[in-house]
Amino acid sequence: MREFIAITRYEYLMQIRRPGLWAASLLLSGFVYFILFFDRGSIPADYLSQPWPWKLGAHLVGTTNMLMPAVAGILVADCFTRDRQLHVSEILHVSALSTRKLALGKYLGSLLGALAPSLAVTGAVVAWLAIVYQRPTLALTVSVALLVIALPSWLILVAWSQFFPLIVPLRAYQVALGGFWMWAVAVPPERLPTINHTIVSIQGQYASYGFFFTGPTPFLYPEATPGWAILNITIITGLALLGLAALLLWQREQER
Repeated sequence: MREFIAITRYEYLMQIRRPGLWAASLLLSGFVYFILFFDRGSIPADYLSQPWPWKLGAHLVGTTNMLMPAVAGILVADCFTRDRQLHVSEILHVSALSTRKLALGKYLGSLLGALAPSLAVTGAVVAWLAIVYQRPTLALTVSVALLVIALPSWLILVAWSQFFPLIVPLRAYQVALGGFWMWAVAVPPERLPTINHTIVSIQGQYASYGFFFTGPTPFLYPEATPGWAILNITIITGLALLGLAALLLWQREQER
């Protein structure tokens, strides 16, 4: 367990010390939040009419989840290639008791490190809104929304972003990931076949509308319900576990 914690801590520190990660989070998330809340009247009244502002919490998380998972995937994609460039791969393999602990520790450290700047920006926005609108319960609603809306997206992108650069050139994967994310979240299915607005959407749309909003969702197929939202989360999490399994198998094959 000590080795696993040490690897996780090493990778976490490597990620949060990257200026690019903080710059991207502050610029993208900060700019989006600034546009949304520059005008205080832009928040719908029903978002604040209840003691527990679930809709506002889901809106905050869904907004940042449009861009930041892809940014995280691009930035953590060099996890293993960076170790080869720094000539520490052999040291890590010798220090770790198993390939499994090495891969899982680097995955968890990368995930936590990539999440840290976005959580910091979101936390600052939540604190400001809670004070301005006197809604301290917003902190809890955002926390729940992060777990069901944003976390599955981060899990899948970080997992596959650590696997694919082992079999394709790093820069090619980073460019491809940017294009894939735009195709998956921005392209409407009426114009081009895409996973956007479908049950395999990885943006968190089903969790957002299935758990926090009411009313018909004809733009989603099938329409969002709590049951479909649970299925969507299960699919995304399962694909993330599949990416981790592929990473472990590749690492063991390379070690063998």
